[in-house]
Amino acid sequence: MNNEWHRLPVVSLIFFFLSGIKNTVKHGYQMLPGLVSIWVFVKPVREYVPLILLVLLALFLVMVVLTFLRFTYQVSDSRVSVRRGVFNRSELNLEYERIQQADIQFPWYLRPFNLRVVRLESAGAKGSEVELVGLTLEQALSLQARVSSTDSETANSDHAENSGSSSNKSSDFSLALTNRDVWRIGLMQNPFIVLGLLVAFLNSNDAIRDWIEGKAEAFFGQFPDRTTAILIAIGLTVAVIVVVMLGSILFAVNKYYGYRLSRAGQRYHYEAGLLSTLNRGFSARKLQGVTARQGWVARALGRVNIELAQAGGIGQKKERFTIPSLTSENRARVEADLRLPQVTEWNRFHPVATFSFLFFISGLTAIFWPWWSSILVFIGLYALSIGFWLRRSWHITEQWLVTRRGLIGTTLRYMPLAKMQSIVWRQGPLQRLFNVGTLTIKSASITYHLSDIPEVEAKRIGATFVTQTRTCQLRWM
Repeated sequence: MNNEWHRLPVVSLIFFFLSGIKNTVKHGYQMLPGLVSIWVFVKPVREYVPLILLVLLALFLVMVVLTFLRFTYQVSDSRVSVRRGVFNRSELNLEYERIQQADIQFPWYLRPFNLRVVRLESAGAKGSEVELVGLTLEQALSLQARVSSTDSETANSDHAENSGSSSNKSSDFSLALTNRDVWRIGLMQNPFIVLGLLVAFLNSNDAIRDWIEGKAEAFFGQFPDRTTAILIAIGLTVAVIVVVMLGSILFAVNKYYGYRLSRAGQRYHYEAGLLSTLNRGFSARKLQGVTARQGWVARALGRVNIELAQAGGIGQKKERFTIPSLTSENRARVEADLRLPQVTEWNRFHPVATFSFLFFISGLTAIFWPWWSSILVFIGLYALSIGFWLRRSWHITEQWLVTRRGLIGTTLRYMPLAKMQSIVWRQGPLQRLFNVGTLTIKSASITYHLSDIPEVEAKRIGATFVTQTRTCQLRWM
């Protein structure tokens, strides 16, 4: 690679075509109820539908070609520059030191051509994500090594690490997931959320809901009795749940098949994927936070997912470095390698946290329902609140802040004290009465809210953060 401006190969048109379809579905699905209503109620439009679809397809293909033609990139010794845009022309310059991740993807549609996609993600800049499509393996590894060379390792060592070699001689830490670990990931993703979203979407439009009800009545009306219809409905419901769960498992297998994690020096790296392979690297010095999640399904399976967060815009969706489906043994190995603290004594929040919104909800219940129902609601909510309060806690060491929450499942969050960017203390009227408040701590990637802690503890935590941030001489990115 040199300092000249390059165009992507023609085969990258496939990428722009698929990306265009993805963006159309992502931003255009909300128009679906309106389009269905037009189809149902405006009958004269139906005869023009083929022509409309043909025109839209032609415009879509023209935009794909123009997007491809207007995309050029340049790789220099210090940055990657990209020029893109059809109507609004823009130039984006990504300094290697600002690039958080340089992922190498090997999607199924580029496998016949043995070409890769390099995805570059910058720290905190809006829209500063670049995908270079159709690079050879040597070009992709060279670019990833240039980004990695800004860390403590040299570019040559990163090149050897990212080449996907099966040899682990140069690795200081390694971990691999079995096929049994991988298919469990699909169950831990809680596919029932998909069913909820599907039902909510089908009920979002009266025309669609009425059409479904009519079809359902006609279908179940053909059975001789109600018992048979109920059994058929239960069977169909179970079948839909099974299909959704199988789809979730297949999605996880496609994403995490052959997952292999390794670390050489400060550089973590994993490679995974069935149809499309992802090669992702991560520098420990850029670590902004660690999250260990264990939902109720994961708890039943005895598994936990760990995410490593890098610098990124707060509130923006960023790709995380994920270590999924860890057994208790593998979890202990990963936590020891990351030097995470093992907490045995937790600090609880003030009991005033158990009264949040309870009186408000109970009061609303008393307005619309009998008085005894508000008492039952209050007792039930207060029991849940106590359960959450008992499991919600925090702990601080010389290097880490650790928080815990969850009733059935558990979420642990770790933040390096030296990565704090801002810390804010707030008190509401009720909190001021009990001399407690909320301490909000922000890093470059994650926000931590310590609600209902004593003011004395908040001052101690704040002083610890400020001391660690002031004395730490390491780079925060």
